[in-house]
Amino acid sequence: PAASEDVGMSPRAPVLLAIALAACGSDEVAPRERPTAPASEPAAPPVEQAAEPAPVPRAAPAPDELQRRDGTARAAMRRGRQAMRRQDRAAAIEAFRASIAALPLASAQCELGWALFQDGQLDEAETPLREAVRAFDARARMGRRDVATQAACLYNLGRVLESRQATEEAIASYRRSLRLRPNEIVRSRLEARGGRPAPADPEACPPIAC
Repeated sequence: PAASEDVGMSPRAPVLLAIALAACGSDEVAPRERPTAPASEPAAPPVEQAAEPAPVPRAAPAPDELQRRDGTARAAMRRGRQAMRRQDRAAAIEAFRASIAALPLASAQCELGWALFQDGQLDEAETPLREAVRAFDARARMGRRDVATQAACLYNLGRVLESRQATEEAIASYRRSLRLRPNEIVRSRLEARGGRPAPADPEACPPIAC
C-alpha cells in the first residue's frame, strides 16, 4: 500500500494567512473608551448683598440758624407769659408750644405744663413737666436761674401729681423742690399733705434763695 503522507502547512500558508487577515480585519473589538464625566460647572460666585447704608447723623444747626431759633423760641415764650397774665390760657398754650417747636428749652416745657395744668388738662400737663425735670437733671452745670426754674418745675409737677391722686409722688416732688430752693408756699403744701422736708445733706451746697 502507498505510504500515507503527513498533511502539513505549506511554507506559503503563513504569508497568505497574514494577507487574508489584513484584508478582512481582525475580529477583536477594541475596548471602548469610557466616557468621561462632564466637568462640573464652576460654582457661581456668591451674590454680594448691598450693605445697608449707615444712618446719616443729623447735622447740628449752624450758629446763625441756632441764634435765629433761639430768638424765635424766647419771643414765643414771652407771648405765652403775657397770655397767662391775661388769663388767656389757650393763647398761652399755643405760644409755649410754638416756643418748643423752635427750640425745646426746658423752661418752655415747664411753662407749657403749668399752663396745661391751669387749663385742667392734667394728662397733657404731666408730660412736658417731666421732660423739663429730666432735661435739668441731665445738665452737668446749672446757674442760679436754672436751679430756681427747676425748683419751680418740680413744684408744678407736684401739683399735677397731687391732682391726679398720686400723693406720695407729689410729696417727693415737693421735697426735691425745697432742696433746690427754700419756698414757704412749697413747704406749706408739703406739710399739708403730711410730708416733711427732707433733712439737709451735710455734703450738699446750701440752697439758693429765690
